Amino acid sequence: MQVHDEMARVEDKESEEEEFDSEVMYLMIKLKRNIIRINTKLERKRLTFRDLIKKKKKKQEIKSRAKTFASIESWVSEDEDLNSNDKCYTTTSSKKSSSLILK
Repeated sequence: MQVHDEMARVEDKESEEEEFDSEVMYLMIKLKRNIIRINTKLERKRLTFRDLIKKKKKKQEIKSRAKTFASIESWVSEDEDLNSNDKCYTTTSSKKSSSLILK
């Protein structure tokens, strides 16, 4: 009985390995197809992976600069808002009335 159980476990393990191998093979084929597709598109545009990496870095630099300028612009606009509201108000009071004076 133990021999039969052991043989069944070995067969199950082998079938799992075969399933895993076939899944890995499928993923490798899929990856190869994607690489071929990308290479074909690059060849049409006369580009290389190095060119793509350079373009991506350049885009990231541009985005970084844009974020920097946007933050500077927001600081400037905040300063302008603060300067426009920078008028001092004081309250004076007398026994008869209370008034607000703009300096």
